[in-house]
Amino acid sequence: MEAILIGSMVAGTVMSAVSAIQQGQYAAAMGEQQAQIAAQQAEAQRLAGEIEAREKRKEGREAVEKGRAMIAAGGVVPGTGTPGLLAQETAAEYERDARLIQSGYGQQAELSLARGRYSKAYGESQRRASLWSAGTSIATGAAGLAGMYYRPKPEPFFKTQLRYALKR
Repeated sequence: MEAILIGSMVAGTVMSAVSAIQQGQYAAAMGEQQAQIAAQQAEAQRLAGEIEAREKRKEGREAVEKGRAMIAAGGVVPGTGTPGLLAQETAAEYERDARLIQSGYGQQAELSLARGRYSKAYGESQRRASLWSAGTSIATGAAGLAGMYYRPKPEPFFKTQLRYALKR
């Protein structure tokens, strides 16, 4: 009977420790996977920003060229005086818009990367916590086993009475 009790205590302790370690490993793996996904998302966001900014710049060039053509059709020399300033200002506005687009997507990309770093750090902290949990399970199991075998011997009645009498 005692062997069955000891076996079940050992088995329970081992199962608890192994389970804790596995949970930590799973959390660390999930954190790593989420960090990789976040890096992919960040790259996709940067690429989308570059494409959209490129399209905005193209739109700006077309608008400037269209404006120059309209000015030239009216008999004015494009690129000089007010028409030249208007073309420069229009080009600058489109460039500013393109940079804002890239900046916005860049911020989204950085946010994705930050989330990925957090996920990875959280997974790693869960892995470390699981090792502590496993250690606690082992220590608790060992203490339980030790408690089965270590029983302090009770003091004889007369020693207890003597100690009580001396304290008075």
